[in-house]
Amino acid sequence: MKRKLSNDSRHAFLPVRKKKLPDNTVDVQTQPCQLLQILAQYGLLAAIATNLFPKDLYALAATSKAAYRAIFTCHKSHANLLGKMACDGRGYNLRQEYHDRSQDQHSCNTLAWPFRCETSAPGAPTRPCSECNHMTCDECRIHCVFQATYKEPDADDEVPTMTGYALLSRHEMGILTPFAMGLDNRAQLEQQMAVGRTDPYHDMGYLEASLTSDTYANPESIEEIINFELGRNSLRLSGNSATPHPSSTVRPFWEITEDRKWSICRECVYEWRKIADDTHCRCTLKKHFLDRWLCLPCYQKEIEQLREVVTPSAPSKGTSACNNCGDRVLTDSLRTMCVWCLGESLALWSLPDP
Repeated sequence: MKRKLSNDSRHAFLPVRKKKLPDNTVDVQTQPCQLLQILAQYGLLAAIATNLFPKDLYALAATSKAAYRAIFTCHKSHANLLGKMACDGRGYNLRQEYHDRSQDQHSCNTLAWPFRCETSAPGAPTRPCSECNHMTCDECRIHCVFQATYKEPDADDEVPTMTGYALLSRHEMGILTPFAMGLDNRAQLEQQMAVGRTDPYHDMGYLEASLTSDTYANPESIEEIINFELGRNSLRLSGNSATPHPSSTVRPFWEITEDRKWSICRECVYEWRKIADDTHCRCTLKKHFLDRWLCLPCYQKEIEQLREVVTPSAPSKGTSACNNCGDRVLTDSLRTMCVWCLGESLALWSLPDP
């Protein structure tokens, strides 16, 4: 005999009907995004950009395709927005991580890094980087010689001493003023005390060898180093038979200037001459780095790319590989060209027109 289910048991197997809630949802596609409306107005976007750094603007543009189109409507607007921002301190931070510091930088009478980035100490000259267009202050761009310390004199009749770094080399080097070298006695002692303390002493004075170097080298005029015409010869200044070449003072610059040289064949020379501004190299360190106003990250990227491309061509049976096309030709037929200006370096010959 089958047992009948009670009413309570039947309700236990029935599906529970959910109570229907009122539909208050809104179709987001029909509602305009207020942020996009703000970004679409260039005046408001420019005002926002003045309070951002480039990485913040790129993060905002990456949120959606619509935001990217609203922010970067064209290449000109991209450059204009970057020009309204402050320096983000990338170069100064890179120096802090990259340069080695001597023990003197921690002494009580040494003022280490006396001049700060424009972000922390407004007032430093700021311009767009010639490569990435990011606003870059004078402390965050590449300098041929960057002053990093200022040390008070130990006696009343002495002058302050300074140290710094050549380009982005790790080792600290001494910096001397013409007064300290005994070459300029016109300035008063009070004026000499202010040199390197009230204003930066970048790319000026005389450069000494690295503080960690065991080899003596003559101090070199920084002005002569940065204005040396690299197309005429390899970088070499004061001669000293007891000093190896390149000297420890010139070595940081010598390595960079030698890496810019390519050995290429005659066919590639003709192709380069079609786009070069000058047939002969007239580059200097000042023209290529200081006059361009190049931020440190772009400088580092440029040097790394150059060192990856320029590889010494191993001679084999009187032939060598062209650095440009890779073809092996007679070693004597290769010409030394500058990749900075595409002009000929060590221009001691005349190439006939094709």
